[in-house]
Amino acid sequence: MVQLSWRHSVARLKRVCSVRMGTEPVAQREAEKQAVEVLIAQRREQLGAAHRRLASSEELAAKDAVQCIILASPNTHFVVLAQAILYRGAGFTPV
Repeated sequence: MVQLSWRHSVARLKRVCSVRMGTEPVAQREAEKQAVEVLIAQRREQLGAAHRRLASSEELAAKDAVQCIILASPNTHFVVLAQAILYRGAGFTPV
């Protein structure tokens, strides 16, 4: 296992806080904030070489549920779902 330095931890905390503060004006409810954060995380993963081949099925099983959904669904369908939840007021139950 790779030991992470304190600088890496501070940089990650700064990224998370800046994303959280950036979503405040866009979304009023907590569910909307989380949906916007998932969209931002998806784009960050794509820009960070997320489309490389997975090494094994254990690696896919180890990922959390949100990452599995993002990896399994095409970008357009995921964006349409998020827009339905955020802007059309569909909520999580009909989706």
